[in-house]
Amino acid sequence: MMKRVIVVTLLLAALLPGTAVSQHLTAAEQEVLDQSKKCWAAWSDSVLKKDLSIWLDTCRPTEDFAGWWTTVGALWGLEAERRSFLPWAQRIKAFTVENLQPLRIRVEGDHALMWFYAVYNIEDVSGRIVRSEDKRFEVFRRESGVWRWTGGMVSTTAIGNPGEEKK
Repeated sequence: MMKRVIVVTLLLAALLPGTAVSQHLTAAEQEVLDQSKKCWAAWSDSVLKKDLSIWLDTCRPTEDFAGWWTTVGALWGLEAERRSFLPWAQRIKAFTVENLQPLRIRVEGDHALMWFYAVYNIEDVSGRIVRSEDKRFEVFRRESGVWRWTGGMVSTTAIGNPGEEKK
């Protein structure tokens, strides 16, 4: 019986698609991952400095950007981000990224798709810290050699306190 379990497990492991971490990334896929990491770092800096232009200048999202924040059922774009960022950021003391875990990155010509998890901590001005996990899908378009964020989908779940294992 144990041999059968091992054989089935190995067979499933061979047949199921791997994650971006275990697969070899092409140069273009690595560029997309690097750009996403830069965007997350810029977002942290933007929140800390209460200056959305830091994120905008780094990520260069397209003007027609559209995203779906599934947790609250809202579609948003750059105009909504510009309007809501400062009132939100003024209530936040720190935004720190704990981990970005890519699952898959696909590049087709000048378009890229990226599926990943993001774990981060948000500390409000009262000192309350919430650890959250995003399940994300993002779409990028390469323009003049730069990967620009054009859209996506995100679902956020609070998962506990910083340093805790996911519940």
